[in-house]
Amino acid sequence: MAVELTIKLYRESETTENEDDSGLFCAQLTNDDSIIAGHGEDPYEALHDLVNELQFQHEYFRPD
Repeated sequence: MAVELTIKLYRESETTENEDDSGLFCAQLTNDDSIIAGHGEDPYEALHDLVNELQFQHEYFRPD
């Protein structure tokens, strides 16, 4: 069984006026039914948090 994931990694801006504000990073996995996200002070921490969320919601990847 193979699972294909598309992850969007972006910086959350604290204000909408300046996109370079020092907001948190977000790693987001979206499918038709839900959004799973991880957050962190840098991209690696956000990805690590996303992996932890995926482990917590492991039934998401179980075959039907």
